[in-house]
Amino acid sequence: MKDVAHIVAGCVAGISMSGVVVLGPPFDLAGAEAASSPQGVERAFGFRAGEERRYVLGPAESLMDGESATWRIVFEELRGDPPLAVFKIEHARKRPISPLSAPPRGSVVEMFLDGTLSVNSFGFPVDLVFTVREQLYGLGEDIYTIRYSYAAGSFIKEVWTYDKDWSIGTPIANHPRLDRFLASGLFVFLPSALHCMGGVGKGDRASPGEAIRAACEESDPAFANPGLLSIVLASWLDSGDEELDALLFTPLGPDVYPGLRPNVAVGSARSGSAGGISAGIAGRWMDGDIDRLLDLRRYYEPARVRVAGETSIDVGRRTLQVVQLEMSGPLREIYADLEGRVVRVNIDPHPISKRSRWIRLLFPSEY
Repeated sequence: MKDVAHIVAGCVAGISMSGVVVLGPPFDLAGAEAASSPQGVERAFGFRAGEERRYVLGPAESLMDGESATWRIVFEELRGDPPLAVFKIEHARKRPISPLSAPPRGSVVEMFLDGTLSVNSFGFPVDLVFTVREQLYGLGEDIYTIRYSYAAGSFIKEVWTYDKDWSIGTPIANHPRLDRFLASGLFVFLPSALHCMGGVGKGDRASPGEAIRAACEESDPAFANPGLLSIVLASWLDSGDEELDALLFTPLGPDVYPGLRPNVAVGSARSGSAGGISAGIAGRWMDGDIDRLLDLRRYYEPARVRVAGETSIDVGRRTLQVVQLEMSGPLREIYADLEGRVVRVNIDPHPISKRSRWIRLLFPSEY
């Protein structure tokens, strides 16, 4: 069999070509900048500047009525000196409330996230800011913005939500691959949150609030975006190692569903909605962030990735030659094409339908 790791390494990291600026370690920032021609194309972690990748949860027959999820990532530009790769990230999903639960039958929770992620040449998240809007029709909506910025070996977390905002330091867990001085060895990706996709927690006898909290807690499938996984792969496969022990950063919520949590304020002067985040709830989030030892488990999780071989798979109506990788956690198999794109990840079966699921790349003709 071919040396799979090196085949993918050249594709994912974006081997330097004439007139191309490549970002992905090992990387000489100054040398790559100098090599750019007027017609050059900025490139980072296998992405071309302006390249968009969209992903969808499926297949449709595995999902509940009214359930859907999509992810989007766009490489916008290289910015600053030394340059950071700036990515636009988006996520949208709908989740039906159990028809045997109230309120009311057939209700659908909708969640929208949009944000910006800036990473250095090692894929390390230097700045992440995102806004979340969560809506349950008839019971209002919640909106909040969170920013994580890296400074002096740890993250500063800032939260803005209605009339509450706070800022607090968030430590980084130790890991053999982590280098706080170089800012390397840490990646944004949250595969464990896929456990909550389609989950209803304790069953129909639980209230909707209890069910959703049991399924998701603070984690959010928004950061299970397979496009983020491409950054992890590019930063690893260039080394040629057959296996990687990685430390993943999990940018926690809060995961709020309007009207479903206790002590949620009714009416909000800022939003005018029927739901809102109360001082009691905001206080509980702040209490959690203050627990620095707990934060080491809340915000970080180790993951192991290995190359399993080469194969061909169907992605939509196309058959692609891919490299197969395996990762610990709810991701069963990961498939990246020979251009370095993650084209499909197989995930755990749906917790209700019990049918197999995947998240796959959408091609531009399917937009």
